[in-house]
Amino acid sequence: MFIHLQLRAEWNDVLRGCILFNSARTRLDVTVSFIHDITLLLAMLVGLLRIRGQFGGAFKMGRLLWRQVE
Repeated sequence: MFIHLQLRAEWNDVLRGCILFNSARTRLDVTVSFIHDITLLLAMLVGLLRIRGQFGGAFKMGRLLWRQVE
């Protein structure tokens, strides 16, 4: 099953703003996406803490992370 994880909105000239459609479904989608992102962040941090000892402290860990961005 494919779930569209995006907000659906339309511009309203009278209100001069956006109106969200199906806000109950949108709230569920955003909540699921947030939980998924937090889970991935925690998994990354646990992995970094596990390999911290191999790279000799926080400064060298920073260099490792910088190399990942390059």
